Amino acid sequence: MTFFGYHPLKLLSQLDSNPQSVDLQILKSNKFQEVYSNLGIPSKSTTTPDDMSYYKILLALSAVERGSNFMDVCKLICWKDFEIFSSEILKFHDFEVLLNYRLRNPTRQIDVIGTKSGLALIMDCKHWRKNSYSAIREAVKKQKERGLLLSNKKSLNGVSKVLPVVVTFVPLAYKQVDMVPIIPIQLLNSFLLEFEFHIEEYFTI
Repeated sequence: MTFFGYHPLKLLSQLDSNPQSVDLQILKSNKFQEVYSNLGIPSKSTTTPDDMSYYKILLALSAVERGSNFMDVCKLICWKDFEIFSSEILKFHDFEVLLNYRLRNPTRQIDVIGTKSGLALIMDCKHWRKNSYSAIREAVKKQKERGLLLSNKKSLNGVSKVLPVVVTFVPLAYKQVDMVPIIPIQLLNSFLLEFEFHIEEYFTI
């Protein structure tokens, strides 16, 4: 699919290098809404200051779907885009969202926290160009540690359970490591629709 003659990778490159040159109405058009549907992602109903990052990730996923190289695409997005996109998907599912939540003594930072119905879903968003098993396992270990610290400090009111997850841009061959879900970003929406039915399979605190 192209958007008014633009390949998604070309639009993504323009957003990265010269965002003022891109007419955001193109990205909000009916034609672009098909991208949401094809990727299994609900469309945005409101405009937010984070739209640019959100659309960059959608274009990145669409470019990969059309055969663009993952490494080429990764160069055009940043960790902030990745975290904002993840937080926006959480909002679609009625989670309250906190970005870059800082714990103290010891100092740790959680990329994204989504809270709903007594659950805190804590995300480590890995915008890596390559994801080795050893690197993912280390990320899981650290995310479990952050989850334990968050639970012990009881710093989020009304939270009785913490579920650590790792979200990646590059798809991996395994769905979980040490009972922590490993979620490719294009499957995050599907995960949020279903995880409550499988929560006993995951590491929770």
